[in-house]
Amino acid sequence: MATTPPEFTLLLLLPLELVANVVDQFSDGGQAAAFSQCSRLTHQLTFDKVFDLKFHKESLPSFDDIFNEGSLLHSFHDAFNELFHHAAETDSVRIVDWLLSHELGYLLKEASHSLHYDDSYLSHALIDDAPKVTTHLLRLGYSDYATEDCCTPLYLALCRHNHIFSHDLDEPLRLAATFNLLRTMRVLLRRGANPNAIGKCGVTAFHIVIQLSICRSEDKLRKSRSLLLDFGADVNLQTESCGVQSPVEDNGWHRHCQNPNEGKTALHIAARTNREEVTSFLLENGANPHMRDGEGCTPLWDAMSAA
Repeated sequence: MATTPPEFTLLLLLPLELVANVVDQFSDGGQAAAFSQCSRLTHQLTFDKVFDLKFHKESLPSFDDIFNEGSLLHSFHDAFNELFHHAAETDSVRIVDWLLSHELGYLLKEASHSLHYDDSYLSHALIDDAPKVTTHLLRLGYSDYATEDCCTPLYLALCRHNHIFSHDLDEPLRLAATFNLLRTMRVLLRRGANPNAIGKCGVTAFHIVIQLSICRSEDKLRKSRSLLLDFGADVNLQTESCGVQSPVEDNGWHRHCQNPNEGKTALHIAARTNREEVTSFLLENGANPHMRDGEGCTPLWDAMSAA
């Protein structure tokens, strides 16, 4: 491969995720081709872009505009937040470390106020389902920025990686399921969280994910359902009686502690919401259509009641 041209030196110092993002903005085929010759890695990153520029002639910002803060981002805080958002979106600790080492050495607390979420960087990372970034920030001492008391068990579970019993991960798993944090659930399950553990509301993480199918993104929920089953979730486990039935709403977070009847299986829950895809998924994975809930009703009765 050829020697790296001077204009690409700065670009190659960025974390890989950001390099890929910048490569996406190339508008000149010759420039993209030159960058692709710097190394095997740059060739791999740029191949598709060179092909597109050659055959489709996309109209995109120039290379110089990419590094022109005035034309791309209106302020230092906006630039900082844009990079942090990308770090959370990709769950990249490398981008966070790059921000810390190349900017001020710390995350701007005042800059976080301009985020879409009126909270901290730590909250932003948790909301964006970035468990690695969340854990990294906690270890760097950003725990004093956490404002969602209901999520404290989840913060603690991510922070105490080697100093927590597996049964202490069960409530954090249900919290992660409540907000459908797929990557966070995967981390907790790999560390020993029990997908069949029943919480104070009488439900498991699997029951919660099935309940969320009413109003959330189906693609991510489909992956969450499959993930929990892969880690041993019992598709026929029944809900238990619930002593608490109240919604909790704080700083934009919203969760329901809802269990109107004990003895409901995931299939009962899906049937009463008329979600055909979810019902089919459960039946294909061993759900028993003949199980009765605490009132003696089968899932078919719930489906008929919802019709």
